Amino acid sequence: MKRNTFEEICYQLNKCNCTCKSNKITCVREVLDDKIKKDHNEFLKIKAEARASDINGFTKIMLSYCAILIAIISVFIGTIEGNDPASLIEKGIMLLIAVVFVIHCIRETIKWSFTRTWREYVIVVLEEMEKDEDYFKKD
Repeated sequence: MKRNTFEEICYQLNKCNCTCKSNKITCVREVLDDKIKKDHNEFLKIKAEARASDINGFTKIMLSYCAILIAIISVFIGTIEGNDPASLIEKGIMLLIAVVFVIHCIRETIKWSFTRTWREYVIVVLEEMEKDEDYFKKD
């Protein structure tokens, strides 16, 4: 999945980890200034993406998918009768599918968790930029 501009900003901030700046707000402001370049349309795009980016909702959806899959596989495993080798192989394959899907869900959630770290900082700085009437004036 391709990152949008907001996610790219968060990824860049996460890679930097603010080792070069005194605080996170200063770091976010510099990255946003560099990305926006006083372009009001770019500013609005990033602001909309930041508001729409809800990693907690994404995590809840992924967990719901995992729960549904595990429930379905549990039903299938429960319908397979017997302990013969073919039945055990079918149960093992279904269990393997469930484990692979759960691992995939966890990896996806972790992969996008850096946006959770930086989202509030980005939104605060964007709100401050919006309050500054001189920010978007052309030089």
